[in-house]
Order: sequence, then structure tokens, then C-alpha cells
Amino acid sequence: MIPGIGINLPQDITTIGDAGELRTFATEAEAEGFSSLWVLESSVPGALDPLSVLTFAAAATTRARLGVAILLTGFRPPLQLAREIASLDRLSNGRFTLGVGLGNDPGQYARYGLSVDHRGRHFEAGTALLRRLLGEDRVTSVEPWWQLEDVERPLLPVQSPTPPIWYGARQPAALDRAVRLGDGFIGAGSMTLADFETALGQVRELLDEHGRDPAGFTLAKRVYLHVGEPTTANWDAVRAWFDHEYGKPELADHCAVVGPAEVVAEHLARLRAQGVTELVLHPVVDLTEQRARLARDVVPLLS
Repeated sequence: MIPGIGINLPQDITTIGDAGELRTFATEAEAEGFSSLWVLESSVPGALDPLSVLTFAAAATTRARLGVAILLTGFRPPLQLAREIASLDRLSNGRFTLGVGLGNDPGQYARYGLSVDHRGRHFEAGTALLRRLLGEDRVTSVEPWWQLEDVERPLLPVQSPTPPIWYGARQPAALDRAVRLGDGFIGAGSMTLADFETALGQVRELLDEHGRDPAGFTLAKRVYLHVGEPTTANWDAVRAWFDHEYGKPELADHCAVVGPAEVVAEHLARLRAQGVTELVLHPVVDLTEQRARLARDVVPLLS
């Protein structure tokens, strides 16, 4: 296995054809040595549910960890989500990592019929309750959103007391929440390198402020990338993906890494030098070919 280097699984039905292709991608990625397989939560029509994809991948693999970064937990009742997470942890034999976050689009809450008022407080209370439901035998909650009276834990996960919970964050208040409540911080693929490095500095200050041991707190980063010459055709393909996923093709110019293997490896090495121990490589086009190129041409440059 390649420690600390994972790859994103296909989720868009336009890129994977059928379940067999997804199974092949997962098994080949594990065979190539990627230490973790990842998904994200996408509101784009045609995107498969992240927990369903990971449950499928759990049956197709045996060693690679399985992670979601990030899951928008505010859309899911904590009691039900605790059962789903514990189920995935059991079906993967303790290989699951949960990344949680608020997301960047408040409009998503309205589409789910939820108010955006106090969404930060709602999110924080929900993830704190989720951790209790996973790690405690019985839970009572008097939160305004969820009243639980001596509720028995829905399902015991394999990992004790819970699977690792990482927080996606950008703003100071969210970074503080990540350090107070989380087992790690993961930077979004849409964060620029400069913004991520600034966030890392804030996280380290907060770890000291809250008396957290940095050795027990994971620093991770998702990286949108394409291995290949930075031609107009390659950049156009990458920008088209950002337009489809974010509605902002210009975002690619600020956060995507496009270039030959040496350029991509240099970017990843800089992240590692900043203390990042978990990299989530996320090719945005030509997924199978890019996965093979990353394993063959990029990862060996990092060892």
C-alpha cells in the first residue's frame, strides 16, 4: 500500500457506466497500492449517493480505507446516520473514515426543505450527537432539534470509540469547530494552496489553544488534478468538469493542478512538507487512465 495517498472513486453515472466498472476501478486502485478510496457528497444530478458507493466498495476491497469528505450531515437525522455509519464500518471491517461539513452552498438547505438559520449551530450539535450515538451505550439529548430519552446505541461500530471524524472547514469559526470536535481537518479540493496553508497555520494555533495533541489530529487535503501537458484541450476539459460540478469553470484556474507528473508530484510534495499526512487525489477527467498514471508516474516521485 502507498501510505497516506488515496484516490477518489467515480460517482457520476456518466463516467462509470455500470456497477462492474465501479468494482473494477476500486479493486484495481487497491491493487495499485492506494491506501484509501474516497467519495464526496454532490448535489449534481446523476451523482451516486456517497455512502452507497462506499458500501459497494467495501464488498469489492479488503485493505484500503474507505472515506467520504465531506458528508453534509445536516441533511440526515443523527440517529439514522449513526446506524448507517456503523453499518458501513462493520461491512468494511473497520476501514471507514467520516468527513463532515456544512458545504459551500446554503441554497442546498432550502432544496431539502431546511432553514439556513443557525445552520452552523445545527451542524455542530448534530455531529456532536452523532459521535455520542456511535460511542456511547445510551444517549439522552435535549437539543432543540433532537430530543432523545435514554436511546440505545443503534449499532456498535468496529472502530472504538467511533470511526475517525474529520471536519472540512475554511472560515475561522469552522476551523475552531474542527479542532474542538474532530479527529482531523481536511481541506476541500476547491481551496487554493495559499488558502489551505493559511488554514493549516490557524489549525496549529487552535490545537495549542485547545490543548490538543497534534500527533493525534490528522491533516488531510483533497487535490483536484490532471496529469498531462497543460494544453488548451486539457485545461478546457478540466474547466468543463468544474462548470458541471460547481457551476464555476474559472475555479479550475485557482485550485486544479494540471501538468506532467513532475509538476503534480511537486505540488503534492509541498503539501506533505506542510505536514499533510493524508492526500486524496481526485482526477476530474479520464478517471481510469489518470488513476493508472498517478500510480505509475506520480506516486513513485513522492517516496
